[in-house]
Amino acid sequence: MFNLPRNRIMRKNAAIRDLVSDVNLLPSDLIYPIFICENDENAIEIPLMKGVFRRNVKQAIDDISLAKSIGVRSFMLFPYIQTEKKDEKGTAALDKNNIMCIAIEKIKNAHPDAILIADVALDPYTNHGHDGILTSDGKNIDNDATLEILGIQALNQAKCGADFISPSDMMDCRVAKIRNTLDENDLKYTGIISYSAKFASKLYCPFRSAVNSQIKSGPSDKLSYQIDPRCKKSPIKSIIDDEKQGADAVIVKPASLYLDIIKEASQIINLPIFAYQVSGEYSMIKNFSDDEKIVKDLALESLICIKRAGANAIISYFALDLFR
Repeated sequence: MFNLPRNRIMRKNAAIRDLVSDVNLLPSDLIYPIFICENDENAIEIPLMKGVFRRNVKQAIDDISLAKSIGVRSFMLFPYIQTEKKDEKGTAALDKNNIMCIAIEKIKNAHPDAILIADVALDPYTNHGHDGILTSDGKNIDNDATLEILGIQALNQAKCGADFISPSDMMDCRVAKIRNTLDENDLKYTGIISYSAKFASKLYCPFRSAVNSQIKSGPSDKLSYQIDPRCKKSPIKSIIDDEKQGADAVIVKPASLYLDIIKEASQIINLPIFAYQVSGEYSMIKNFSDDEKIVKDLALESLICIKRAGANAIISYFALDLFR
């Protein structure tokens, strides 16, 4: 009989499988997204995102205490802006006392060792739902006018204590604009985690409900600034461009459908690659079964696969559920 290899030898029990595994997921690999609102009442569950809530600052501080107790140490903050505070130019983004600035300062005071990553974009603040200022004819986004606001928005958040600024707007040259603004204001060690490969995906729909940023006017979609899902070279170029402009890490978003981009990016640049398992990915897994163990196992499988593709860290709404 031929001496054929027996692959099951290395699979026969949990101890051996753990010994030879190539990828292990740790709580410290995960970044937990938190939606911040001004509501003083109970946390509000987000439609289509079972188990995910909008929280006021005090509730967010409590959430972070829980997360730290299980080893999750990094948090990405997003604002829920009340409709009456929105306008065409997103001027609430410039307010030094807006909910994001207040939240960053209070959370940092309560948890000095927590890593706070602050979202920078205009879509939560504009009444039309786009990530930038509309041109005078309302048919496009004024890239360079938007950059001026993003720079001030990033500066305000950095001054309040954000460890990283995370521009999700997808405007050209925004990493350079933010880096220069921070450096000119003696904030050279505030980092930038850029959404470099952000695709125009329908998987964001639950998130837009979470932050009240559905498109209401202007272009009917975001394809003039987010990346077409059919493209493979364009996201890699965007990643390389952001590295040159001074990004400290880059994000691929969504994650599960774009593992090829994560893998290729991890092989060609020297920056950490973060992947965002977005609201639609979360919702599909969360609603896969009524059996909580199956859902938890599937969530873990999905995150392991994202890490195996080359992600150094993963932004995920499952961050707390998996390890408590």
